[in-house]
Amino acid sequence: MSRTGPAQRERPWRAGLLAARANLIPGLVLSAFAAALVLAYAFLQPVRDALDQVGVWKVAGGFVFSIVSTGLFGGALPWLISRLRPARPGLGIARPPLSHGVFLTLFWAYKGIEVDGFYRFQSWLWGEAPGIAVVVGKVVLDLGVWCALWAVPTTALGYAFMERGFTPAGLRRWMSPGWFRHKVAPIIVSNFFVWAPACAAIYCLPVALQVPVQNLVLCFWSLILILQVRGPVGSRPDR
Repeated sequence: MSRTGPAQRERPWRAGLLAARANLIPGLVLSAFAAALVLAYAFLQPVRDALDQVGVWKVAGGFVFSIVSTGLFGGALPWLISRLRPARPGLGIARPPLSHGVFLTLFWAYKGIEVDGFYRFQSWLWGEAPGIAVVVGKVVLDLGVWCALWAVPTTALGYAFMERGFTPAGLRRWMSPGWFRHKVAPIIVSNFFVWAPACAAIYCLPVALQVPVQNLVLCFWSLILILQVRGPVGSRPDR
């Protein structure tokens, strides 16, 4: 996961802001990508027809659709891109092993259940009309509560478990005293600032399209990070 120096260990919120600033350009690209999808859905009939068909599949498939699509776009495809790119040990770029691909696919498949359930809860709580107040409320609850208290910490633990060789002992070493403050809190802060615009765009879409479009944005974000040779800091680990 993220690596922080002594100064950042004393200031996790500052570390998060620095991580968000470091990912400013990919964050803007991510937001532009999400906004483009929403605008294309609103104004381009072929795009609307295609996404509406995906929405039909999502409604018909329910949680099974979310499991398969999130496992594919959140885990399998980003791992495959990482696997296919040339290894450059001098720059710290290694080809991830097959075990990582299997773990990430299963991990994000499970996360698909969580995300689908949370979107359904948001729809029940706020309604489905994409008004400004509704979208803002959903974004704050999503990034400020759901991601901060559950999605980011559990994803950080999952990636740490994978990177430490899938051993409980390795995970325990990663969970050194103050691990949440020094290793997770900066990701939460960075996550909020980087993902807020894209999250708002997703909540402007019909409920049936929120999981599919979220998965497209998640995959796009993972590919940006791979191309920029960056780790998970600043990524949106719940989606």
